[in-house]
Amino acid sequence: MNMLRNIDSLPRLPLWAQVLVAARILERAALAMAPSGDVSTTLADAYQALQRCARDGGGVSRERACFNRAAALHTRPDVDQSLAACAASVIDAARAAEAALDFPIDSTVTASVRRAIAAIGSDPRISQTQLVILVASDVDQIAFALSEISVGTYDGLTDHVFGRLAPVHALTLVEPRPTPESLAR
Repeated sequence: MNMLRNIDSLPRLPLWAQVLVAARILERAALAMAPSGDVSTTLADAYQALQRCARDGGGVSRERACFNRAAALHTRPDVDQSLAACAASVIDAARAAEAALDFPIDSTVTASVRRAIAAIGSDPRISQTQLVILVASDVDQIAFALSEISVGTYDGLTDHVFGRLAPVHALTLVEPRPTPESLAR
């Protein structure tokens, strides 16, 4: 996931803005990769809860049950593991963003956001270029919206920020290139 290192402006965003970037990647991935039914509903609930936390600048404890259900998806065989890892990492980022009010763990938020994005990027059906463009686009849109208002490092985002964001669409999944081993079969 070396291409993501080029997104230098991610750590300069407020903590909840970083969480929002990862939540939007989770939403895109869930729309493309989640099986219908309870997994899809669990992930939809999780990314909506993450957006509420980003808007409010906290509230992770209020969303605990929802986050616990989403974080537990990795134990299910019917769930894509890159999607489950992304969900767990975004939730970790939200928990760290809220904890950063009391402890100096700001870099933990950025690390968790990067892990969430890398988890989705590890899926061979995901184009790295597509992923980097979407992350960079979200970072730029959020940074622009934040430049119009005053939001501190630990503040929640406002409706102004959410109103400036382009809609989220599902990631485009591509058939991975065949490996020499698969061609030999």
